Amino acid sequence: MAAAPGTGSAATAVRLKPETTNAASVGEVQLALITATPVEATSLARGIVDAHLAACVNILPGVTSVYQWQGKTMEDSEVLLVAKTRRSLVPEFIEHVERAHSYDVPEIVFIDVQGGLPAYLQWVLDHTNTRRPAASGELGSTVVTEPSPTDGGNV
Repeated sequence: MAAAPGTGSAATAVRLKPETTNAASVGEVQLALITATPVEATSLARGIVDAHLAACVNILPGVTSVYQWQGKTMEDSEVLLVAKTRRSLVPEFIEHVERAHSYDVPEIVFIDVQGGLPAYLQWVLDHTNTRRPAASGELGSTVVTEPSPTDGGNV
């Protein structure tokens, strides 16, 4: 069985349905880039995924950021979070990250996905649905009922 998309781990394996993605869905999928401290990265990633604002967040360690802040050149060790989301969730995504992030002005930028494996792009869309009622204290997004491991893990 293949690993869940973006995880590289067979422990959380799923099989994707070989569906096609229409051209409109390609323009809807976005990558979000967020820098964070190593201490808060996992919490931020889990919060984004749990809120269904991204289907997957990769945490890339070992980033050194050099930047201007309050008139000084700064250098910090950070991690880069790469989230797979949808264009229609950008305002909600930004609000969520701003609220949860420790930085005064966190890096939150989006990149259009111009193409990709249709089944993967559909998986991103299927796991970032905007019609889910918000849980208490959470921004609104969509609840996607996940198959249990006993269902064969098909999504």
